Amino acid sequence: MLASKLGGRAQAAFLNLKDYEFDAVSDEYVASAKPGNFQIGKSFRKERDQAVRFAIWNAGGD
Repeated sequence: MLASKLGGRAQAAFLNLKDYEFDAVSDEYVASAKPGNFQIGKSFRKERDQAVRFAIWNAGGD
C-alpha cells in the first residue's frame, strides 16, 4: 500500500546492501514503515543512516 502511494516497488533491497530491506522504494523515496510503538534506538538510527547514505550515493547525489 505504501509503495503504491509513492509510485514505487514494495519490499525492495539494494544489491550491495543485502542486510537492509525497505518497505517501499521509488524514484524519489526510500521508505521504511514501523508500528507506532516502535522504539527507535541507536542501532536502528545507524542502520537507517547507512542505508540512506547508500541510496543517495547510488542515485548520484552528494
